[in-house]
Amino acid sequence: MPDTPIHVEPERIDDLPLALGLLQRMGVPHVVDAHLGTGHGNRQGLSHGQLTHGLAGRIITAQDHRLSPLESWSQEHQDTLGHLLGVTVGDKDFTDDRLADLVYALGSARPEVREDMETALGQHLVRAYRLPTEVGRADTTTVSVYHERAEGADGLLQFGKSKDRRPDLRQYMQALGTLDPAGIPLVSETLDGNFGDPQMYLPVWRRMVKVIGHPDWLFVGDSKLHSAQNLAEIHRAQGLLLTPLQMNGHMPEHFAEWLRQQPKNLTTITLTDANGSQRRVGCGYEVAHTLTWRDPESGETVTVPLRVFLVQRESFKEKQIQDLQRRLARAQAAVNELNGRRGDTPTEREALEAQVHALVAEHQVVDYLSVRVQWREQQVEQFVGPGRPGPQRRKQVITYQRARVSCRRKPAQIRAYEEAAGWRAYATNAPKARLTLRGAVEKYAGQWQPERGFGRLKGGWLKVAPIFLRTDEHIRGLMFILSIVLRALTLIEFVVRRELQAQHETLAGLYDSAPSKTTERPTAERLLTAFQGITLLRIRVGQQVQYQLSGFSTLQRRILQLLGLPVSLYTTLQNTS
Repeated sequence: MPDTPIHVEPERIDDLPLALGLLQRMGVPHVVDAHLGTGHGNRQGLSHGQLTHGLAGRIITAQDHRLSPLESWSQEHQDTLGHLLGVTVGDKDFTDDRLADLVYALGSARPEVREDMETALGQHLVRAYRLPTEVGRADTTTVSVYHERAEGADGLLQFGKSKDRRPDLRQYMQALGTLDPAGIPLVSETLDGNFGDPQMYLPVWRRMVKVIGHPDWLFVGDSKLHSAQNLAEIHRAQGLLLTPLQMNGHMPEHFAEWLRQQPKNLTTITLTDANGSQRRVGCGYEVAHTLTWRDPESGETVTVPLRVFLVQRESFKEKQIQDLQRRLARAQAAVNELNGRRGDTPTEREALEAQVHALVAEHQVVDYLSVRVQWREQQVEQFVGPGRPGPQRRKQVITYQRARVSCRRKPAQIRAYEEAAGWRAYATNAPKARLTLRGAVEKYAGQWQPERGFGRLKGGWLKVAPIFLRTDEHIRGLMFILSIVLRALTLIEFVVRRELQAQHETLAGLYDSAPSKTTERPTAERLLTAFQGITLLRIRVGQQVQYQLSGFSTLQRRILQLLGLPVSLYTTLQNTS
């Protein structure tokens, strides 16, 4: 009897079951379907929620947001996807046309629909994962694009202040509202590229209040949060805030007065470093300030009693002083290069004097450097006309002006700058029982959290740039999905770290070069990479098909356990047939 042929077909599944299992627990497919619907009446196949589930899972596992590769990918993983999604996956469910329709549907939905989806997702995450809600914060970034658009056209893609240092490119803006201590996004918003940061804070804060369920938490923002309207509106709604004060309007005068009120005994400020040790970072004190704002619509005057923390960071002081000295040196060198320039006409002399003052302004040392341009008359004798020199050649005397540029540092102003160097003012309306001077510095030091999310969006795991979609609706829709993926990444990191800390344990095996190295603070990227190499073997023996799992290790089981995900996400795959 001839031997029955055996065919083995390997399928790399890696972290796909983990990603889809986590997104399912986050409630992604249910929330999208509940708010967006399934599409037009003749639509067949996967619903919007199921497509979002699969697309987000693919982005996590492939680190790629392009839509075009998904059709072949879904066909390679068709049975596995069907098992993990709990539905039958057809050959054409993940075509780029269907996915573009999904992205368009998300991006063209009414803003309140997307807000309701994010609210539902956020409320579910807070409850399901017992997320701390004492501190939240907001920030923005810009995403530059090479797309062309008619000059003056409305829409997302506009010229604006570029955080990518590409003012020559159009851009759109992405805002995030996150929860401490892991920077888990609760709110995201895709805005026009010329949108002003101060206008972003109130809408994001209100949406975060809706997710958290109350305003009694500390909202932290950068100095662009500091506007009279932002502070007054949040205070009037019984919210708490912490922001550095911008040095505009009358604020420099207040700041100078507060520095004159400096007490003899300052409070030492220490922060906890990565090793758990306390290190001195500076000193400070507290003053009181009252802000008033008149609501232009209701005419109501809102009074905000603020506690202002004057904080001097030692490293910041040294940096500011060194920076001023560098700017002064560069300005002087640039000005000295203009010495000896000729100014034959009044126009040329005026132009050179303007250049001198422009250089001082460019280096931002107008208050610390005085410059003076003097013109000295000089004469030179020249032959008239062409020809060889000789005793009969006529000569003429040319009179011109040559510049003597001098600059002098202003000692009193520089000394005043150095005395004020390193000081920064932070304002809060929180009572002393809720926020101390040290606590304010510590809370503001966590402003890296949204920035880390932006790093993942723009240059890390998600790599949103370059973006291949061109319409506003498609861009908004894709950014909505990427914000879901960003939630998943930050959630993985936060939950595993919290569980390791609670169980007083560490993880080993995450570093290829040092297998025995342990960590209690693994990153989401390392945790997901640890699942590389898991393979589902499809073994065909005649008419029979068997499935066997290969490469599923104890470390991967432990990570799933820490995440609260069942090992059956993987083990049941080898029982399907």
